[in-house]
Amino acid sequence: MNSTKDTLLKFKNCRLLRDDRIIDDDIWVRDGKIVNPEKVFYDEKCYADEEIDCKGALISPGFIELQINGAFGVDFSRNLDDVESGLLKVAKGLLAHGITAFCPTVVTSPTEVYLRVLPHLKKRTGGSHGATVLGVHIEGPFINVEKKGAHPPKYIKPLDKGFETVLDMYGSLDNVCILTLAPELENALPIIHELTSRGITVSLGHSVANLRQGEEAVAHGANFITHLFNAMLPVSCGAVERLKTKHHKVRGDRAVVAGTDTLCGSITTMDKCLRVFKKATGCSLVTALNTATLHPARTIGIQASKGTLDYGADADFVFLDDDLNVWSTWIAGNCVYYDSNFPQTTVKVINEVHLKTENSYSCIHKDRPNH
Repeated sequence: MNSTKDTLLKFKNCRLLRDDRIIDDDIWVRDGKIVNPEKVFYDEKCYADEEIDCKGALISPGFIELQINGAFGVDFSRNLDDVESGLLKVAKGLLAHGITAFCPTVVTSPTEVYLRVLPHLKKRTGGSHGATVLGVHIEGPFINVEKKGAHPPKYIKPLDKGFETVLDMYGSLDNVCILTLAPELENALPIIHELTSRGITVSLGHSVANLRQGEEAVAHGANFITHLFNAMLPVSCGAVERLKTKHHKVRGDRAVVAGTDTLCGSITTMDKCLRVFKKATGCSLVTALNTATLHPARTIGIQASKGTLDYGADADFVFLDDDLNVWSTWIAGNCVYYDSNFPQTTVKVINEVHLKTENSYSCIHKDRPNH
C-alpha cells in the first residue's frame, strides 16, 4: 500500500514506542509525516481517508544504522566500478531488517579511493527503492597506528597540515555525515571544531587518547565513540555479507582478518543485534529499541525527524512482533517491505486497508456529524 500526497492515513490498534514508553495509541500520517490527530480533527474537521488495522502489532521508529561497511556482496571501500548501484543494492536489502536510514562507511584508504567513492555515496531520501542514505561515515585514515586494528597501516596519515589535510584527503565533504578520528593526533582539536561547525559528527576511535585528551575533544564538539573497548575495523550491526575475501574470513557472525583472530566486522543483522542485546543485558524493550532508533538519531542531530514517533517526525517505522522480528518496514507512510513468510493473520496487518466509502473527501463538511 502506498500513500499519496495529502492522503490521511490512520494506523489503529497499535502498541507503539513513544516518550520512552510502549503505549496503546494510533498513528496518523499525512504527506510522509506523523501528524497530531487532535489538530486534524478539531481544527481541520478531517477524518482518515484510509484506516490500517495493526492488530496489536508493536510499532517502533525505523532503525538507524550509523556504520555499515557494506552488505550483500558490496564493500563501499573496495567496489569502485559502480558505487551507486552498490549503494542502492545495500539500501534495498536493509529494508528487510527494519533499517530505514543508514550511513555507508568507508574505512582507511588511499586518497584516490575517497576521491572516487565519496561523490557517488550521495545523501538521498528513502522509499521502496531502499533506506534513506544519511551521509557517509568515514573511519580513518586519521587514526592512531597503535590501534589500527584491521586498518592498513600504510594508509594511516597524520593531520600535519591541519584542516587542509582533511580536504586534500577527502576532497569535498558534502556527502559526509560522520568522521572517526583519533583525538590525540596533532591538530586534531581545531579540526574537530571545524568539522562539527559544518554539521559533521565527529566520533573518537582507534585511539590511545587519555581522559584529558578525550575530554578536550568533547569540549571541541566530538560526541560519539567508534568501537568502545574495541580497536578493530567497523563492527557493524548491518546485514553484511561483504567479507569473504582473501583479506577477511567469516566465522559464524564474526569477520576476522585472514590468518588472525583480529575482529574486523560483524555479519549480524540489526534486528538480530537487538534481540541478542535485550537477552544478554536483560534490558527493557524500550531501552533495546532506543539503541537502534532515538540514540543514533541524536548522535547526528536528526532526532526531530527520525528515531521517534513524535508528531512532525518522518513516518518511518517498523512493525515487530514481541520477539523483535520484523513484520514490515515503512518509509514516509509507505510500506516498503513485508515478510510474506509470517502467518496470514500477520500479513493482514499491512494488507487490510479499510477505505471510507461514504465520500471521497478528506475533510468533513461542517454540517455533518463528527466521526
